[in-house]
Amino acid sequence: LDLANLPPNRFWRVIWNTPGGFGRYYVRVINCAVGGLSADYGHFSDTGSLQDGPADHFELNDQGEVCVWIRGIKVGSPSPGQNLTAVNADCREVVGNCPGGPGGFAPLDVTNSGTYLIKGNATCAPVPVELAVELAAVSINSGIELSWSSFAVAELTGFHIYRGTSPDAPERLTSEPIRMGSGGAFTWHDNSDGSADIMYYRLTGLGRDGTEQNLGTTSVSVGGHTVALRLLGANPIRNKAVFEYALPAPGPVLLEVYSVNGARVTTLVNRTEGAGLHTVNFDLRADDGRTLGTGVYLIRLVAAGATRSLKVVTVN
Repeated sequence: LDLANLPPNRFWRVIWNTPGGFGRYYVRVINCAVGGLSADYGHFSDTGSLQDGPADHFELNDQGEVCVWIRGIKVGSPSPGQNLTAVNADCREVVGNCPGGPGGFAPLDVTNSGTYLIKGNATCAPVPVELAVELAAVSINSGIELSWSSFAVAELTGFHIYRGTSPDAPERLTSEPIRMGSGGAFTWHDNSDGSADIMYYRLTGLGRDGTEQNLGTTSVSVGGHTVALRLLGANPIRNKAVFEYALPAPGPVLLEVYSVNGARVTTLVNRTEGAGLHTVNFDLRADDGRTLGTGVYLIRLVAAGATRSLKVVTVN
């Protein structure tokens, strides 16, 4: 995919049958006119496809690939060594703007059915979804500011940070691990010399058994053209949330909350701010003062000519 020029109101989906007759499922990435990119999963019934909820995690990489993580228990609990059958994929255009109540889905491209062998962790070694993090980076006058959050205190003891001019980021910057402690939000400053236009960063986690695994990667323009948005803490959200956003230069910032049908719920930030990292609290209240119930909401940041969005789930 050309990730820099994804058309709005379109989704890309993979569909399969789970072994043992436990159902037909899908995962997809959808690019809505309001809210931008998100990922979800669902199943098929006699009446068609039904959305079951947001995916556990999804990432976009520099090769134009979209990777979606979903726990097996949510999609029929397939086991290593079993075959997913009737595997196919499609790209469809949403008739009408999404999110909301689109009138239908027009097929654009569909693959033929096939099979896929579940290899298991010993072969494909995916990062467990509870460990994967959103690594953000912003270029500021004194270097690069990195930030992330993790509460995987039972699994990880600390972190290492790597840097490079290519996506593999081979140079380790941390001589000693950044300690996990009780978890939460983390920041780390790199006094980069700006030797390349684009710098890549990689975050790894240290397991309690001494193993090291990749948790997240990011890239940043040293000249300062990167805008980032993330949630500090767990998703789903209970009672309140804190969002962190990164700005490469001073300028106007608009941070809003939307319902899944595209209605604006509240505005969290609408002002001019300086370069660097900023945080804002969200008390799960709409503009009219009502407390938001359990549901899915889209957080949308517009700054420095860029738009960033993420999907959150509230539980009350």
